[in-house]
Amino acid sequence: MPDSPTKETLLLETYKLLRSEIDHLCKNFDTYAIAGVVGTATAWAWLLTYKEHVANHQVFYLAPGACALFFGIRVYAIMRAVTEIGTHLSKIEKHFGLTKENGWELYCKAEREACEETNRVRTSSLLGVWQWGFWPALILVNFLAAVKVMGGFC
Repeated sequence: MPDSPTKETLLLETYKLLRSEIDHLCKNFDTYAIAGVVGTATAWAWLLTYKEHVANHQVFYLAPGACALFFGIRVYAIMRAVTEIGTHLSKIEKHFGLTKENGWELYCKAEREACEETNRVRTSSLLGVWQWGFWPALILVNFLAAVKVMGGFC
């Protein structure tokens, strides 16, 4: 049975809505990065300023690392959601006869698959590369600093 105008309209409206959802989600990346840095820096400033009050409760020194970890998990969840939405959008593009040459999500899907097959970093997604470098570094620095402050290093 051929597609009805109603189905075509529904698919187009779904496509527009999901594209705007991706745009909305991607706008939050910078906010989370800034909040992660400012939040952990603020926590460290407070902990080091009042270290005599924290001396008997050294577990508090893990709080900035935990903060960075939770922000990182949230960003990962957003990245997964964007990928899932993109996968669905690629199906809509395919339905309308687009290819990876003229459909953005089909292009992204083909890039992801090619990178997975060859085990290479997807350079067309510098945001993803940046996120995968920034969050582990922020988490690691905070936990290493906690170990150092708690007397774990020489």
